[in-house]
Amino acid sequence: MAKRIALLLDIPLNDADDDGPSVALINDALCDGCGRCQKKCNFDAIIGATRQRHGVLADDCTGCAACLGACPQQAITLTADPLLTPSAAKPRLAIREASYV
Repeated sequence: MAKRIALLLDIPLNDADDDGPSVALINDALCDGCGRCQKKCNFDAIIGATRQRHGVLADDCTGCAACLGACPQQAITLTADPLLTPSAAKPRLAIREASYV
């Protein structure tokens, strides 16, 4: 879906790692709260007040990368969404050791 959105918006999309759907991640140490990323996001997935650190609502982020170029601090990266990657679809079995007192 992100590829189609990027194509429609004429935004370059980083295809270097195709591990599944991606979401934006903002580095708190680099974010200065300028709000440019928030204005650029067409999906209202970035939240934060002016001059405060911003965050991403992962459920609303499409991974379109529109915010990447807007950030003058380069505080935003795209990362694989851990809930939507193929490995998350595999069932996980948790084996607990019995503990006796």
